Amino acid sequence: MLSVELGVADGRYVCYGIGERKRDQKCEALELGTTMPAPISAAEARATCDYAVRVVQALGLDRGIFHIEIMLTKDGPRLIEANPRLIGGTGPRMLWHGCGINIYELLIAIFLGQPPASPPAWHTAVTSRFLGCAVPSVMPHFDLGAWQRARGDGLAECVVYRDAGECLPALQSNHDYFGHLIARADTPEAACLLADQLVDALAHATGLH
Repeated sequence: MLSVELGVADGRYVCYGIGERKRDQKCEALELGTTMPAPISAAEARATCDYAVRVVQALGLDRGIFHIEIMLTKDGPRLIEANPRLIGGTGPRMLWHGCGINIYELLIAIFLGQPPASPPAWHTAVTSRFLGCAVPSVMPHFDLGAWQRARGDGLAECVVYRDAGECLPALQSNHDYFGHLIARADTPEAACLLADQLVDALAHATGLH
């Protein structure tokens, strides 16, 4: 499952990134994170971007930055949904950490009449992981800053949305996340592996699982 971030204005189309989405093995409707750039071949990336362009053309989406979700199948890309909006969740932060793009500024520029900016090259691969509990829990008292500093440069950011003592439900929907982290590495595969290792380390440090 992939998502394409496509800038469009005045007949010009710019792909700002392709992300591979990680889903829960038991419930595929639960998204666990994204890796950018997606670990796919150059040919698959071109086919996916070309397909996203055809989607927005067919729907008449002619100005903005659109979030197009696609399943890459053995028969090529297939549409899941087309969103006439920016990428949400950790996506804007991942674009910032991975290639220095401020997606909000790029969208404003398009609506001020400027052509879609060409994206800079990715200088690092990034992977996000949403944080949730398998069973109902309570957010512990935890020095998140110290834990982050001990992880080194591979941890781009870690944010917790809940205060100590708050009840944490078992993860059943996107509303049940209690935080997120973003890992970075030289390759998408390494970033994905590191992100999973960081999730395990955080679970060990907090006692949350």
